[in-house]
Amino acid sequence: MSDRWNTIAEQVRSRLKRLLLVRGLAWVFITLCGLVWFIGLVDWTVHLDAALIRILLSFSILGVSLFVLYRELVRPLLVEVSDVDVARLIERSQASADDNLASAAQFRATNSDPSLGSPVLQQVAIKRADSTVRDVDIDRVFSTRPVQQAVASAVLMGVIGVVTVLVSPLVAQTALWRLVLPLDDVPWPRATELQLLDADLRPLATESLRTTAGEPLTVYAENSLGELPTDLTLELMLPDDQQQAQTVRSTQLRDAQGDSHEVGIVTLLAYRGPLRFRVRGGDDDGTAWQALDVVPAPALTSMSISLEPPPYTRQPPTKQDTAGLIEGLVGTHVRIQAKASKRLAAAHLHREGHADQPITLSDAGRQLVVEFDIEEPGSSWYWIELVDEHGLHEPDPPRYELRGIADRPPVVYIDQPATDMSVTPEATVPLRVIAQDDLGLAALQLRHTDQVVTEEEPPSAETVSLELTSSLPTDLTHEEDWQLGPLGLSPGTRITFWVEAVDACDVGIEADSPAGQVGTSARRHLTVLSSEDKHRELAARQSGLLDTLEAVRDRQARARDITTQLRIQAELTQQLRAEDLELLKQAEQEQRDIRRLITDESSGLKGEVEGIRSELDLNKIEAPEATQRLSALIDDLNDLDANWLSQIEQSLARGRKSAATSDSRSTEEGELDNLSDKEVAEQFQNAEDAQASALAVLADAANTLGGWKQRFRLNSELDAIVSDQRSVQQSTKDVGQRTLGKSSSRLSDQEQADLARLSERQRQLASRLDELLQPPTEPEEESDAESVTESSSNELLEQAREWLSQHGTAGNMHQAAESLKRNEIPSAVEAQEQVIAALRDFGQQLNESAFDNPEEMLSKLQEQQEEVEALRKEQEILAQTSQQALSPSADPEREQELQRLRKEQAELAEQADELARQLKRQSAGDAARTASRAAQRMRDAQSALEREQPQDVAENQQEALDDLEQLANELTEQQQQIERQQAQLQMRQLAETLRDLADRQQALATETIALNDHQTARGSWSRPLLRHLKTLTDQQNTLRDELSEQQDVVADLAVVTMVIRTAHDLMQSAVDALDEREIGESTIEAQQTAAARLLSVVDVLPPPETQGEEATPATSTPPGQPAPADSVPDQHIALQLRLLRQMQADINERTIELAEQANQEDASPDVSEQQQELAREQTQVAELARDLLQDFIDSQGLPSDLAPHDDEQP
Repeated sequence: MSDRWNTIAEQVRSRLKRLLLVRGLAWVFITLCGLVWFIGLVDWTVHLDAALIRILLSFSILGVSLFVLYRELVRPLLVEVSDVDVARLIERSQASADDNLASAAQFRATNSDPSLGSPVLQQVAIKRADSTVRDVDIDRVFSTRPVQQAVASAVLMGVIGVVTVLVSPLVAQTALWRLVLPLDDVPWPRATELQLLDADLRPLATESLRTTAGEPLTVYAENSLGELPTDLTLELMLPDDQQQAQTVRSTQLRDAQGDSHEVGIVTLLAYRGPLRFRVRGGDDDGTAWQALDVVPAPALTSMSISLEPPPYTRQPPTKQDTAGLIEGLVGTHVRIQAKASKRLAAAHLHREGHADQPITLSDAGRQLVVEFDIEEPGSSWYWIELVDEHGLHEPDPPRYELRGIADRPPVVYIDQPATDMSVTPEATVPLRVIAQDDLGLAALQLRHTDQVVTEEEPPSAETVSLELTSSLPTDLTHEEDWQLGPLGLSPGTRITFWVEAVDACDVGIEADSPAGQVGTSARRHLTVLSSEDKHRELAARQSGLLDTLEAVRDRQARARDITTQLRIQAELTQQLRAEDLELLKQAEQEQRDIRRLITDESSGLKGEVEGIRSELDLNKIEAPEATQRLSALIDDLNDLDANWLSQIEQSLARGRKSAATSDSRSTEEGELDNLSDKEVAEQFQNAEDAQASALAVLADAANTLGGWKQRFRLNSELDAIVSDQRSVQQSTKDVGQRTLGKSSSRLSDQEQADLARLSERQRQLASRLDELLQPPTEPEEESDAESVTESSSNELLEQAREWLSQHGTAGNMHQAAESLKRNEIPSAVEAQEQVIAALRDFGQQLNESAFDNPEEMLSKLQEQQEEVEALRKEQEILAQTSQQALSPSADPEREQELQRLRKEQAELAEQADELARQLKRQSAGDAARTASRAAQRMRDAQSALEREQPQDVAENQQEALDDLEQLANELTEQQQQIERQQAQLQMRQLAETLRDLADRQQALATETIALNDHQTARGSWSRPLLRHLKTLTDQQNTLRDELSEQQDVVADLAVVTMVIRTAHDLMQSAVDALDEREIGESTIEAQQTAAARLLSVVDVLPPPETQGEEATPATSTPPGQPAPADSVPDQHIALQLRLLRQMQADINERTIELAEQANQEDASPDVSEQQQELAREQTQVAELARDLLQDFIDSQGLPSDLAPHDDEQP
């Protein structure tokens, strides 16, 4: 063949060898690296530590790699590639080639051997092949994909190997060395290397550890290479060679340098040893075994405790030889001696709330002695910690209770007087003091003061020592009569007193303080009144006794009514129903309540009467009539209790027992059994008789207090009668539904009993009304006030009698009772309706309310004054007209004129009567009598007009005019008295308000001083100080606003207004200064000056003793005389003059002080400004004094030339 073919064939062979070389090397690399990586991974995972296995694996890697080398590289390179093979390769890869190339190559190789065919044809084939060879593309002969795949796989394997080396070079190196040197002990690198640490997170010592039995020992396990493994486990080897495993929990701890450590907590608790332990986890097979020896803990073998109580208790020392509870008074000295079971290095006493106390050791560290004092009350624990020579201590030393008992302060209370009371200056106050102390009383003293008592003890309280019955008594009852006479008290004084009990305790008391704890009783107050005021107070309390007697009498009457109904039921039916038994229980309870109301020691009527009589004696009030009256009342109440109340209760109880016995007997026999011998009815009759006697005694007791009818308030009694009458009427209708239309013979026993009971109730109501309207007995002697009350009561009863008589009320009630007896129900109901209507109509007249409100009273008095003035003018005109009509020169046809005059006079008399009734309802006794007298004069004048007697007409009409003028004066005086009382009340309220404002202002000044001290000490404003300043500013602002409201109250008092305005301006300046954070002397001075100005007003306002004037009735002003001069304007002028005097005195003092300051060489420039301000104040005071003097001259009607001129000083 041609050279072209030779060239192509050589090129094909050369490229084929290169491809086979690359592909073979790739597969050898893949095989070798892959096997090394895979077997290294297996070895790393399962740790193929056996040398034989690693040898086999190493030779396996080598054998497989050589096999692949031979198969994929050596053998293909050794194969000889002939031209025929080249031609076949070209034929497979070239589509244009055919089988001629292989044949031509064979023909060429045999040099056209005739055995293969015709030589000529062989040459033709060779030539044709040469032409084909010219078009052969060498690059398309071979496919490079298998080579590329092998190279890519080799690259991937190389990447995996490189990544493995980069990620864990030590592991990769170790794996390679373990395969290369299988006989060497090449260990894998570990991720876990455990070590044990002590409590300070330092490596644990290798020598044996010690602990006491039952004392937990804590060590820690740490991985020095990183994080702890999750399977960290504690392995224990017990003394009997038994093994245990426990999971160890982990945590984060910091060492002394602040570095954080992740450690496993190993807690060892052993009761016998030795014990061995180690920890393992992760790829760490475990630490070295650590030994733990268990030794006995130090303990106390004996203990003795000595207790020495405080010296003041005078109690002997005590001793106990066993450990346990220590109980003693605060201040008790405790000494503990004990012995230890082994030699100790140290010991400490632990007490809750106290620092550890070292214990003194002796006897080679086996003897312990410690002392301490019980310092506070309450229960706590104490224990002793022992430490031996090896530093071991008892794991859980026994704890014992330490109980400190407080010496409680003495308990003292005032048993008598039980409440505050009012007394006269010469009174005797009976004291009964009960004091107790757990260890004994050292002193008992009475403290009293007339100053206002706050929470702190007033420094000026006087002390009166009370005698002790023995030395250090634990219980004491002291009785003593406290004489107030030596104190020199005056009416209006308020005494605050209390009792202090002192014990001997000196524990916890400072050296310069008096020994003993002080127990203080509740405070009692004594209000000192004049003898007259105290007498009036006791008289008012006697009036309250009448109310109690009314209540007792009403309840006794109700109890008697129930007993009467039960008696009627028992007499007519010889049996009691279930509802009757309930009524009987109600009656018994009512009687018990009545007895309690009379005889109860704390709230009974008898005790109240005795208390009033005792107060008359103790207050040295000479009132023999009142004492005699109260003594008689006590005798009546004793008689009532001893003779009648007990008999009533016994009779009712016997009746109930008899009824219960009969009821039990009838229940057993299956039928109602009549009461034998009417014993129940007899008991009820006895009870009823005793109740009637009790009512009589109560009536005598009422008469002892001045006539019992005066005790009953007509309006309330009539209301009670109306209510009871309605109840009887309703019961009548209910019974009438069963008995209406029946004759007496057809009525059952029960129906007859019901009618009889209703008739008796109706009759009792009629008796109550008759008894109510009966005129009272005339008392032998009575005071003016009692006379007025009696007269008013008699007139009211007379009015009720006239009204009810006109309507036949009592007769209708008796008629209704008789109709009920005869079963005439319609007639009884009609009569009851008439009774209810009459009582209701009259009650409406009595329900006109009194004027308790001062404003309403003043308005009513003003209306009555106008009415009196109109009545006087009409009477004056009528008197003139009457004289003209009765004169001899009058018109002969004067009869009609006289008739008109008589009618007008009668109308004026009726108006005067109506006015008198109004005044009576207002409790205006003098004015009411004057109006009644004027009405009587007018009626006398009317009678004289009828007789046509000019002289009598003129005299009576003039006397009526005089009475009306006196009535006008009395109403004016009463109006002025109410105005004075209102003014005094207003001034007292103003004084209390201003005193409160002054106290609060002074307190704000004190807080400002404290705030200034704190701010000055700190040198700057902190947030707490600013908050305090804000609070002070708000409080000062509020105080200023409250003071502004008081300016309207004193708008008519110019001087007071000026002082309050000045205080207001000072408060405003304090507010402005506080807003600017100025809390220095100027601000504090403004606050204190404002408080002083307010107190100056308080000092001139009415003192407390003026309160008694409210209850003092005004004396009547004689006809034609002016009202008293101490009117409200005059009181206001006097008040302002006193205030001006104080202001002038203050100005004088300040003038002297400023003059002294001005004379000094280093006088401040502010002195001149203060003097100018003082001059302005002096001018204001002068102008106010001039205005007050003018007001006084105008109020007294003095000549105007007495007033000072503008250029004069008053």
